[in-house]
Amino acid sequence: MKLFSLDVTEGEMILLEGRNGQGKSYLLNLIAGLIIPARGQVLLREKDVKTLSESQRSKWRRSLGLISSTTDTLFPNYSVEDNVSLVASALEVDEERIEPRVREALDLCKLNEYARIAVKDLSEGLKKRVLVARALVNRPDLILADELLANLDEGFKMDLIRLFTKLPEFGYTVVLTSTSRLQRNSSKFRIVPLEDCS
Repeated sequence: MKLFSLDVTEGEMILLEGRNGQGKSYLLNLIAGLIIPARGQVLLREKDVKTLSESQRSKWRRSLGLISSTTDTLFPNYSVEDNVSLVASALEVDEERIEPRVREALDLCKLNEYARIAVKDLSEGLKKRVLVARALVNRPDLILADELLANLDEGFKMDLIRLFTKLPEFGYTVVLTSTSRLQRNSSKFRIVPLEDCS
């Protein structure tokens, strides 16, 4: 196995590109503190994840915006707004802050017009925007999005990429994985290929 090093700088967007099985999801799990590396180092705010207690790792994870590739985690019969506010409640956001946080997340994801619509009535691309809005509601220190572009046509893929490239303008840091090869000349995000890391 070859050595791999990745520094994530506050306020940037990183796209990890690679084929299935090349360790993209594994790398996100390392960053999230869900996996303790057998060798090497994962530094979370300059602290080695190996030295953190489970409660410290749990606290770290609560500061993240974790986005999976599947929309199965959404509540299909609930509205877009309710899907986002339920996550805010679960993360123990102060009750008086939930509504403005939900509005802010829906606005950033351009979901205001769909706020009262049940998730089951949305297209797959819009459902994935709801996943992003749920991740934003706790104003995370870092957003980790695993294969969010999967199973989308090119139009919806680029729609999500445009959304993610805007998030650093609002102070968010993003690490996104993808098996798709996207445009190579963008100055909006840093592409890290994983071809040589298997």
